[in-house]
Amino acid sequence: MFTPKTGAARLAASSQRYSPSFFIALFASVLYQFSFQSLLPVLPLYTLSIGADAAAWGVAVTAAAWVSTVLRLFGGTFSDRLGRRQVMFVGALAGMAGPALIWWTASYPGLLIGRAFQGVGLALFTTAYKALIMDLAPPDRRGEALGLGNLSFGFALIAGPPLGELAARLGGYGAAFLLCIVSIAPILATLSLISVGEYQPSQQSAISGAVEVFPRRFMQVGIWGMMMIAALFTAIFTFLPLLVEERGIAGVGLAFSVYAIMELTGQPLGGWLGDRVGQRLVIVTGLLIGAAGVGAFLLADNRALMYAGAALIGLGASTTRVNIDIIVLKGAPAHLRGTAAGLEYACLDGWIGAMGWIFGVVAVDSGFNPVYSALVAILLAGTALMGVIVPGRRVGRQVRPSP
Repeated sequence: MFTPKTGAARLAASSQRYSPSFFIALFASVLYQFSFQSLLPVLPLYTLSIGADAAAWGVAVTAAAWVSTVLRLFGGTFSDRLGRRQVMFVGALAGMAGPALIWWTASYPGLLIGRAFQGVGLALFTTAYKALIMDLAPPDRRGEALGLGNLSFGFALIAGPPLGELAARLGGYGAAFLLCIVSIAPILATLSLISVGEYQPSQQSAISGAVEVFPRRFMQVGIWGMMMIAALFTAIFTFLPLLVEERGIAGVGLAFSVYAIMELTGQPLGGWLGDRVGQRLVIVTGLLIGAAGVGAFLLADNRALMYAGAALIGLGASTTRVNIDIIVLKGAPAHLRGTAAGLEYACLDGWIGAMGWIFGVVAVDSGFNPVYSALVAILLAGTALMGVIVPGRRVGRQVRPSP
């Protein structure tokens, strides 16, 4: 029999719905990620075209990653103190300036400076976005909301790399850079349509906020967990275009799309499983799946193995990352969410920068086999570490007591 809802019941139900601002923010993030990722298969080959090598590309990756590492620490605090939308706006501007500088200078120093600007944009935009998603999420659906918010990465990966690769093939590198720049422009107007959600300005400095969250167990999970995600990202995003170029395998842009499809599957699946069986089991399983994917790249001499590796890394990285995010952002106090997200993803960028630099040199001296063997070893050791430090209890959806 139909029973009409009381006013209180209707209010409670409506409070658990996603607001239009949530989906506008998700759309803005898709545009930003599309812009950044459209250059993934292009920039390594562009680096070779201007007379540099794999080690030089590794340094360029490091330039973006380490600039992002530093700026994330301050970007998280800025978003806590000044507002999420304001920081995302500045990040979008920096994201446009980076490829414009690379295009204009057409030189290796210009590539380094442009990548540094991309690092600034990535740090400010994505860190503030993480906190914004938590602000806008219904209180009892925050684990799910993080999974949905992280889908922007996968949505953009489906089309970004293939279209960037196509633009470069049809119109040269300039066409790929132009695609990257114009993709960000709509964000600048879109951000004004987003409400502030649960945001409350913080008065803490970057140092005091970081000091408060750093020793906590949830933050240690974020710091070391991001090392594992960095190893997976390095395997596919930093060196895969150069690996398959060396081995004569075509279609690397589609490999990123395969990764993206698994990302779209793994983010909500990982969040759902984490809420039900616990973050520890999902993270450990995800890292083992990712390690198998890196192993497939190590053996790859054809497209089938390349795509299989991309699929395994996509599933492993996405299910792992969403659960690390849940642990960090649900563990952090509300007024320090930006700071916690900034510290977590500063570690991701720092690890990526270190691996890009070190393994770029190894690749030039010894080829890519030692690089991918070392990444597999890092992932297996990290799996054991995460099995120890990740809390056994669930950090996802809260269970309400029975009446």
